[in-house]
Amino acid sequence: MALMGRVMQETGVEMTGMTIHDVIASDDHTVILHEATLTKGGRTFNAQYVDVYHLRNGRATEHWHLAVDPKANEEFLGG
Repeated sequence: MALMGRVMQETGVEMTGMTIHDVIASDDHTVILHEATLTKGGRTFNAQYVDVYHLRNGRATEHWHLAVDPKANEEFLGG
């Protein structure tokens, strides 16, 4: 979470809301389906994401953050 906070600070993006829709877990992976409201430069963007965590010995060793609509996500974040 510290890394995510640093990324948000450096890019000028603020997460103003988040709703977790589901959490799916096994011994090796945890998947979180969520919606986030982001604000940047006076603009607001609502997006859906899938976060996949690979677990080893009770710790997250890898993380994949996937936007459901990557084109819209990139346009908002890059614009």
